[in-house]
Amino acid sequence: MDAERLRDNLSFNNIRPITTRDDIDQEVENITNIVAAAIEKSVPTKIIRPWSKGFWTTECTQATQAARHASNDWLRLDTEESYQALRDAKREKRRVIRKTKRAAFYKAVREALDDEESIWRLAKWAKGKAN
Repeated sequence: MDAERLRDNLSFNNIRPITTRDDIDQEVENITNIVAAAIEKSVPTKIIRPWSKGFWTTECTQATQAARHASNDWLRLDTEESYQALRDAKREKRRVIRKTKRAAFYKAVREALDDEESIWRLAKWAKGKAN
């Protein structure tokens, strides 16, 4: 986030003097809307890069975090139960990632069948995987 751009987008010109309790509520809502609009204008949108993992979902993040926590527990406790929990968490992480990769691939193939440009992006992707 660019703090200077955020400051430029903030404009508190419409703030009125507060005389009643209803004015307080109205001005709080007004300030909240101004700040939300400034954030919307100044925070950049997500940019998809060639190295971005298009298949990655929150489910993948949760499975990865669970595997990391299980690994830390096993290193700390060094018990058979913690080792079994680590193996189960890693197995679940692999399953989730494979499932989301497969779904993303099938989605890309479906899109490629509908759009002429997508087929060439898919061909370029496949060519890169072959090497």
